[in-house]
Amino acid sequence: MQLFLAAEELIIKKKILLWFSKTQPSEHQLRLLKVHFGKSLVVTMDLRALVTADDIVKTFQEGGYHEIAISGLKRNLVVIAKFLSLNIHPLWINLQEVSEEEDADMVEEQPDGNKVLYRFVGFNRVLALDPLLKDL
Repeated sequence: MQLFLAAEELIIKKKILLWFSKTQPSEHQLRLLKVHFGKSLVVTMDLRALVTADDIVKTFQEGGYHEIAISGLKRNLVVIAKFLSLNIHPLWINLQEVSEEEDADMVEEQPDGNKVLYRFVGFNRVLALDPLLKDL
């Protein structure tokens, strides 16, 4: 019995992360994630058109994912709020918009043909969404 438990403890548990972004993760981002979650981390990107927060949560739950990384904090507030309501704290892919292409890690093509340039700042764990309120 003792040998069975010892062998079971040696099994490396693989974590699976759902990458929810318009752009694929860079090698640098993947390295950072593996430093934090372990070398056995698997990062996948669901290429289906996920329209609602419920679609994304369903994909996350049915896919057996352990983590989700989300970019576009402002445009994905509803998605993040949905995960938080389920006590799941997503990672935010923290990107800063830059004006010079040489400063950019990522380029997002807009429907109108323009490009938005971003520099990767890091990952943050979203613990809560606290609105800032101001009296009128």
